[in-house]
Order: sequence, then structure tokens, then C-alpha cells
Amino acid sequence: MKRSLFTSNLLHPRCWLTWLGFGLWWLVVQILPYRVQMALGAGLGILAALALAPFVVATTSRFTLRSRLAERTPKPMHY
Repeated sequence: MKRSLFTSNLLHPRCWLTWLGFGLWWLVVQILPYRVQMALGAGLGILAALALAPFVVATTSRFTLRSRLAERTPKPMHY
């Protein structure tokens, strides 16, 4: 297996957002206490639930995820 090397191309401005994401991930995992990590996770879960709310339809005892993309995809052809 060929070993990948760090090159100067990874320092290009188009990669800065990725490096920022890695830095924030490291900060959350290494520096923040467990309770803060759990609170951030709960907050992200609430945001995800709000973002998915238009796609969720309540049924009798469970939630069914209805994707608008699935409605637009072509049906498989039967030969």
C-alpha cells in the first residue's frame, strides 16, 4: 500500500474550511468536558429535527420519513 504524504496542496485556501472543521472536531473531542459535548449533541439533534420537520409525517405510533427526492425519482423499468 502506498503511503500518502502531506503536501503543500493541502494548504490551499480551498481546503481551509476542511481544516477548520478538523480543528473544531479536535476542540470538541479533546478540550470540552463530556457534559458540554452531550449538550452540543442534543442541540445538533434538535436542529436536525427542525430541518427534517417538513419531510416527516406523523402516523399512529411512529414517524415515517417522506423524502421529496424519492417522489421525483423515476420508477424502475420492468422488462
